[in-house]
Formats: sequence, structure tokens, C-alpha cells
Amino acid sequence: MLDSYSLLDALQGYLARRGLDPTSLNLEMALVVMVDWYRLVPQGALGGVAPPGRSDHLLFRYGAWSEGCATGFNVSILRRVRQANIGSGHTNWLAGLTLIFEPSAYRHLDVFSLLSSERDSLEAFLDAVENAPGYRACARVTPMTVAVENGALR
Repeated sequence: MLDSYSLLDALQGYLARRGLDPTSLNLEMALVVMVDWYRLVPQGALGGVAPPGRSDHLLFRYGAWSEGCATGFNVSILRRVRQANIGSGHTNWLAGLTLIFEPSAYRHLDVFSLLSSERDSLEAFLDAVENAPGYRACARVTPMTVAVENGALR
């Protein structure tokens, strides 16, 4: 059964098999890793046979972040598996990489979010991501840190 923890385990297992330490990635490399995971590990391998009503997408987003006195500019590449619930609604399971950059150089950038289903193909999605101002600004910059994250939204 798929849940946020099994999705996170699948990502961490993929990173380990590739010998990758997430903290060594820049945004350009993180995008390649997440697209490869999406392409090479089908959703059925994430939590058994994919039941009806399940969809699988990549989500790219960036924007400001703050918590207490800590501030950063976050760029996230997440895999979102959406499962229709019995009765009504759905649950979004998320796992991916979030790169946190020193914020002062990016305060001029507006919040941005793009889901792979908003494009006709994965290649069109990648083209849109690579042309986003936040990606172009951060692609080869060393982040302050990289977090492997997961979650669920209903």
C-alpha cells in the first residue's frame, strides 16, 4: 500500500542505488535525478499494483520560505502520486528534493509552481522548468542545504 513513507522509502532507495548523497546535488543535477526516478520507477513499483484512480506527476515549485529566524529560497522537485479516495476526494502523496538557497539574490522572483500534467509531455514540462526564472537563476548554484522530503495532502 502506498503512503507518504513508502514513497519516501522508494526515493531514498533509488538515491542509495545510484550512490547519490542528496546534499551534494545542485538544482540541475536534482532535476535529472527526479526525472530519472519518475521515468525508471513506475508508479506500480511504488506501492504494489497501481489501483484505478491513481495518477503520478512531477511538481516543480519555488518561492520564499521562513521559519522563525531562518529564511531561505526553496526550490522543490517533488513526485506527486494522487489517489482517489473511496467516496469522495483524493490524497496527494509527495516525495522529492528541496534545495534551499540564500534568499537575498532571489527576492525578486515570484512564487512559481508547475505540475507535469500541465504540459503535453515530460519533455515540454522539462522545457518549461528549465526556462523558469527561478531554475535559470539557481541551476548551477550550490544550495545552502538539500532536504529529502515527503508528505500527504487531502
